[in-house]
Amino acid sequence: HQWTSSGTHLNEYNTSILTDIISCTETLESGGDFETEFTVKGLDDSLSTVYVYGRDMVINNTGWINTGLKIGVDGTAPEADASIDYRDWGNDDINVEVNCSDSGGSGVDYWDYAWSNSTAPPASGYTRVYGTYKLLTYAQDDTVYLHIKVFDNVGNSEAYALGPYRKDSIAPENTVTPAMHNGSSEEIVLDIEITDENSGISEVLYLLTGTDTEPDKGDYSIAIESSFSYTIPDTEDAVYYMHIISTDKAGNETYTCSGPY
Repeated sequence: HQWTSSGTHLNEYNTSILTDIISCTETLESGGDFETEFTVKGLDDSLSTVYVYGRDMVINNTGWINTGLKIGVDGTAPEADASIDYRDWGNDDINVEVNCSDSGGSGVDYWDYAWSNSTAPPASGYTRVYGTYKLLTYAQDDTVYLHIKVFDNVGNSEAYALGPYRKDSIAPENTVTPAMHNGSSEEIVLDIEITDENSGISEVLYLLTGTDTEPDKGDYSIAIESSFSYTIPDTEDAVYYMHIISTDKAGNETYTCSGPY
């Protein structure tokens, strides 16, 4: 700023790509003291240092003085990175590592997370984390989404909805009706129903034998449906057992042996 001019002059020596001088106001001129207020705009994402230079009417000067003041600009939103963006059915706990970062320069202030059953962000129920890393664990049987909101130190933010993540630790249920039969040599119809309350049935194996000893898995037949009927033919003086192995989509397995028939 040039004091001797009737107008306000703005100059930026060694013009920097980091800042623009927007305005200048003379705030004090008394007893040899001069004070000026500059309005300065930082450009792009940067952290710059403010220097000042003063010169009197006979060209004595201060040289460039480091004021110790900084101008920091961060217009870039922070980011959150998850170790897995989704998970199909599994029977173990859901573990997601979250790392947050801020390339704009101000750094991550905090981030919030919440689990929900919807892709829409919940209105409440978030947990706040100070720091950039945390291992998140979800232990319930469910299909859930992970919502993250991350904030930097100048108020920029970004929101994420990750998932779905699926967990099912409950094995399927095998039901054979009747569970046993003692009587005439007439044919016996077995109604077989396999149910699973979470992930659903992946595979059903069945085998009719004359013993209740568990057979080798390779001896079974594969059922086309999870509910079906099996007819034991009319045979004199015979004992049968129905062996069933059911597996759900999360890998849980149930073995049952029904009979004797």
